[in-house]
Amino acid sequence: FRTLERVDSSTRQRIESLFAGDRTLVDIREISDLIATADGFASARSTAESLVQEAVSALNIFADDGDPETMSLLHGLAQYILARDR
Repeated sequence: FRTLERVDSSTRQRIESLFAGDRTLVDIREISDLIATADGFASARSTAESLVQEAVSALNIFADDGDPETMSLLHGLAQYILARDR
């Protein structure tokens, strides 16, 4: 959890306590707010973009021998993963 590395000890303890046991919708919103405040979502997005780019680049070894339709589908899937709103 990158967020835990970026926050002070009291916030870290609060996040850890929120993850322990059952959580309410209010707890989940608080966790989300704490992660957003610490740029945790932005950091995760940046990592995802790098990993998707790396994966797409790795597909290049199949460019000459691979089925163009399959290659297009795989590239599209990689972009969908980044574009979806979850």
